[in-house]
Amino acid sequence: MATPLPRGDGHGGGPAGGLCRTGAGFAYTYDLSQPAGARISRMLLHGQPLADAATVRVALSNYLAGGGDNFTVFAQAPALWSGGQDLGALEAYFRTHGPVVVPSIHGLLFK
Repeated sequence: MATPLPRGDGHGGGPAGGLCRTGAGFAYTYDLSQPAGARISRMLLHGQPLADAATVRVALSNYLAGGGDNFTVFAQAPALWSGGQDLGALEAYFRTHGPVVVPSIHGLLFK
């Protein structure tokens, strides 16, 4: 799991260097003063340490899955399942469940 996280760090155009945003239950510690490839120092999945070699299932946009924002490692995934276009799914969700409250990112990223 550590492989895709640093792909955006230091390569993106944002002030944080394009850090990979995560969902609830997953958090990581980073240090932008470290060289690219060594910036992720700790990963947690539901509060438990996650080994670098661990295999996990992730959900992501078609854009990132295709290597967008310099996260090219996602396009090399050994198993990729597509449930259709993410924009269509998002629109359908909003029609059914709107309005939607944006979740807090507090506690997901540690510096």
